[in-house]
Amino acid sequence: MADSGTRSITILKDNEKLFVLSESALKRLSKSAEQKENDYEIVKKQPVVVQAPSEEIEKMNRELTELRERNDLLWKVANGKLLTDVQKVQQTQLKFKHEKICQDCESNLNDCYMRNSSKPLLCSQLAKDFWKCVNSKKEISN
Repeated sequence: MADSGTRSITILKDNEKLFVLSESALKRLSKSAEQKENDYEIVKKQPVVVQAPSEEIEKMNRELTELRERNDLLWKVANGKLLTDVQKVQQTQLKFKHEKICQDCESNLNDCYMRNSSKPLLCSQLAKDFWKCVNSKKEISN
């Protein structure tokens, strides 16, 4: 055990002796913990500013400028391609003009339906004529 001049502290858990510390060792440990906390507070209050070397900053600025230029070029290329693609679509797809076909047959059929709203079967022959006209125009356009 310890000398008569030194007191010791015994740490127990579930009535089992885990370890024994002298009082002086306990004081040193508690001072060490207090000092670490004080050190942490000092560091926390005084932020550390790290300055990169000027060559490194210049290199980063050059790389950033190059990346911006490359990005601008890619954007211009993509935008130009989009514009040409839109123009191609407009030239090929949008120049088609819709024209009414079989207008006479359609108007005759509509007139017949208006006159015979309660008896639409009376207009069946006009409806057949209209569909024949439409189908013949489809075959011509294909």
